[in-house]
Amino acid sequence: MVVTAHFIDGDWTYQKKILNFCPIANHKGDTIGRAIESCLLKWGIDRLFTIAADNASSNEVAIDYVKKKTKERDSSILGGEFMHMRCCAHILNLIVQSGLKSIHESIVKVWNAVRFVRASPSRFEKFQECVENEKIKAKCLLSLDVPTRWSSTYLMLDCALKFVRAFDRLEEEDEHYKLYFCEADGNGKKPIGPPNYLDWENVKTFVKFLGIFYEATLRFSGSLYRLKYVKFWFREWYGKDKGDAMSSKVQDALKRLYVERVGQNGASSSSGSGASLSRDSRPSVGNASLSDRIKSYNNRFKQHLADEDSVESKSKLDRYLLESSEDPDVEDFDILMWWKMNSSRNRVLSQIARDVLAILVSTVASEFCL
Repeated sequence: MVVTAHFIDGDWTYQKKILNFCPIANHKGDTIGRAIESCLLKWGIDRLFTIAADNASSNEVAIDYVKKKTKERDSSILGGEFMHMRCCAHILNLIVQSGLKSIHESIVKVWNAVRFVRASPSRFEKFQECVENEKIKAKCLLSLDVPTRWSSTYLMLDCALKFVRAFDRLEEEDEHYKLYFCEADGNGKKPIGPPNYLDWENVKTFVKFLGIFYEATLRFSGSLYRLKYVKFWFREWYGKDKGDAMSSKVQDALKRLYVERVGQNGASSSSGSGASLSRDSRPSVGNASLSDRIKSYNNRFKQHLADEDSVESKSKLDRYLLESSEDPDVEDFDILMWWKMNSSRNRVLSQIARDVLAILVSTVASEFCL
């Protein structure tokens, strides 16, 4: 078993350190949990936020064990509520593989067509003639996918869709292409195909579906975007109500992290809301008429409402969430550098950011989960 720590140091540099590399007696959850706890104790790690792992039942038991132990010692953040960070690449793979099964036959037909073209230089040359005759200007190159990498299936299908007319012409002009689907292989099975109009329509629909998850996977390994950007896409994908509900859960979690961190630092969680009026600000009512006093109290109430709606009266977290977001099209935007430059004005928030941005969203390296 390998235990790797992910954290952001005081210089806002992302760090990844192997803490332990050891044999374990078995893959039972309690055994894994005890090994993780032993590693944490040896390294003197007394503040644990998350453990990234897939959804295997043994991992759930292991993390529940660690959660219980750290909670007893008061050494977990928010009582270990967010301790199990389920591998997003694993979840995406389960979703995609489920979708692949629904139109598997159409995908196999396209795969067989691509396999025919890529099987020899002469076949590829004939296909290129069809591409030129159809005046197709696509720059991508047909390639087969890798079964263990679902994103390669997406890239294969996305590219193949640009050459539908060329495949149709190949079927009309190349007898070898048609015979390929009539000849049995060594197991006596004939390759299904060639893809027809309905198959291409199925693939077109599925590529749109896969494209969402392909983009999501790229987000995992790219820049981390702020809450409003996440909220926008939740609403785009799932509708306004579900998007707002998901965003509210994220925002609520941030607020609870903020309150806990403020309590640790002995700081105030607010920047003025609810504060008592100073003695000099109280209206002098002794010699004022009733109408003047009513007017004075009404003005105070209006000011109170204005203060409640004012950015200045909100907590630093609320003010941060109301700030204008960074442009998501800025490819070289460095979120860690941004926090390094702004940590002095957001001391508590910067500590939360160091915790949150260090969370590993996938246990699989990006080049393997793509």
